[in-house]
Amino acid sequence: FDLVFEVVEHGPRTSLTVKFDPKSYGCDDAAALADRFTILLAQMCADPQAPMARLHGLTSDELESLTEYAQGPSAPIPWTSALVPIADNCRTRGATLAVQAPDGSFTYAELGARVVALQAKLSELGLGPGSRIAVLTSPSRDMAAAPLAVMGMGGVFAPIDPDQPPARIADLLDTQSIDGLITNRDGELPFDVEGPLMRLGHVPTRPGARWTVTAPTPSTIAYSISTSGSTGTPKSVLVEHGALANLCAWNNRAFEVDADARVTKLAGWGFDASVWELFPCLVAGGSLHIIDAETRLDVAALARFMTEHQVSHAFLPTPMCERFLQTCSDADVPHLRVLLTGGDRLRHSRKTRFRLVNNYGPTEATVVSTSWDVDASDDVFPIGRPIENTTAHVRAVDGSLTPPGVPGELVIGGAGLARGYLRDPAPVRSAFRRDPQGDRAYYSGDKARWRADGNLVFEGRLDHQVKIRGVRIEPGEVEALLRSLPLVSDVAVTVFDGPSGNELVAHVVLEQPDGDRGQLEADIARRLPTALVPRHILVLEALPLTLNGKLDRAALSSPDTESCAHTPLATDTERRLATFWEASLGRKVRGRDADFFALGGDSMMLASMASELRTQLGVEVRLGDLFVASTLQRQAELLDGDAPPARASFADDAELPADITPRGLADDPFVPPELVLLTGATGFFGAFVLEELLLRSNVEV
Repeated sequence: FDLVFEVVEHGPRTSLTVKFDPKSYGCDDAAALADRFTILLAQMCADPQAPMARLHGLTSDELESLTEYAQGPSAPIPWTSALVPIADNCRTRGATLAVQAPDGSFTYAELGARVVALQAKLSELGLGPGSRIAVLTSPSRDMAAAPLAVMGMGGVFAPIDPDQPPARIADLLDTQSIDGLITNRDGELPFDVEGPLMRLGHVPTRPGARWTVTAPTPSTIAYSISTSGSTGTPKSVLVEHGALANLCAWNNRAFEVDADARVTKLAGWGFDASVWELFPCLVAGGSLHIIDAETRLDVAALARFMTEHQVSHAFLPTPMCERFLQTCSDADVPHLRVLLTGGDRLRHSRKTRFRLVNNYGPTEATVVSTSWDVDASDDVFPIGRPIENTTAHVRAVDGSLTPPGVPGELVIGGAGLARGYLRDPAPVRSAFRRDPQGDRAYYSGDKARWRADGNLVFEGRLDHQVKIRGVRIEPGEVEALLRSLPLVSDVAVTVFDGPSGNELVAHVVLEQPDGDRGQLEADIARRLPTALVPRHILVLEALPLTLNGKLDRAALSSPDTESCAHTPLATDTERRLATFWEASLGRKVRGRDADFFALGGDSMMLASMASELRTQLGVEVRLGDLFVASTLQRQAELLDGDAPPARASFADDAELPADITPRGLADDPFVPPELVLLTGATGFFGAFVLEELLLRSNVEV
């Protein structure tokens, strides 16, 4: 148990001993709980007939302290909208770098001109104030311009991650009642679009155009972002300009973000952390450095990116931040001043030269609600105290304040509150409601407690929602989506505490006992976004039931108890590689046919392991090869050199069949080109073409 109270009678006296797990409770917290217990005993003795609900275990001094802890600092919000200072920067800081991206850069003057061009095209398409416009784009400089164009004309910006399955994108477009779509994709889209479609590559910029903006009111909707919902349909959160302005003002004061700041843009485009990376930087007049998709997955490459671009401020989701701290030294990022993290419970840290800050906040409260400068010597890393103009109370079921050390529901209030959910009044009434003081608040469903020093500790969810690699997931949504698949008769989704944190497990009953499992996995990959895809799929004849006929979740097996045959490890390399797998995965590897990803691995874990292989064994192996050759046997063959790299070879395609006789160019002398322009080089095919050109020719690409 995390916490044990032992009460022993010694004649007329009674002793109390508190035993606690230091990974869950600090010494001060345990002492405070012991004091709380004695206060409750005194209250019971003073009034034995008092209802339990009236017992609070709080002294008047503690009530005063809790009130102080719960209130973030009051601070001015200089603008009604973040658009105002950004537009000013476009006029006054014209030659300064605003955005650096894989496809080029914008100065502030160029950014303003691009916004003007996009707004003109949107108006031409019949979109304007109040229009809900989705922006679906891969990492590019228009990630900055498109949101500003939408919001600057009074529209609602809705980011959609293009890496999600087409069916999921269609769900998001429908949930958010999208009026139009902006994308940098060319060609036919694999989902239906209702309303105007604007392709960014077809909109020319208007050099020299100056962007002016009419400041929206603080209560105008700025953006909408979807979160998980229990019905299988995501919920769309509506955030106002005033809430976004408060986030920007606090961020730039708290972390000293100014015109000299160089800030990364790494978070997934569909997650609210993107808003946090994007807007405060441009408000301050700093430069935003958008990271390409491949670098995002490799912490060593990320450190090189930060050094190359002299990054001063960065955000990393919690799991990636922990890997970054384990893999990279302070010397690897000499320019980094502030590293922000959040999205999941921080479990590991180290002493750093730069400032490391742990943050917490639901989408419904505009990204960040509490913040804490990490002290690596702590046994438990808190989420801190409320940020500026924000309140955070921990309340019991009856609405009363819980004493320090006692968990309750974290209730958020203040300037960062979202307006609510689009087209969904029931969740609004349950989540956004008045607190006992009569103030509007968001009841987060997160479980938290106060430490004795006045900092909050996050302890998980009160409901069935969980965090999977930093993404808030409702298992009920995953179940609803899986039940809609033709091969699935019934399903239950549970959460397994795996080596990399929470992992989803789908316990599936197929419509036909001999149903095609491969087809099921393909259907899941097409229908669900990556974060919602179960890491483990266990096929059952029937779901277990209790005597009352309800699902017996306790009887559902975990992935560790699934019985299956494995081929024993056969070579020294396989046995040596298995030790690296086990260190990364935190579980036993049973055979050479084991698959790294099926055992709970992910791309970040694989990148970390590749780095360990290079460091400890001196073996140079491409991450892409390990990714494709995901079984232990195939990876061992790569290390031994017994298998070709797991990348495409174009030699066969380059040879003509014997019955075809070349004409024309075959008789002409071939002059190797000095310069090659490679276009459309996306995905694996483009990467292989580029690799062949770089390795096998001397041309400039």
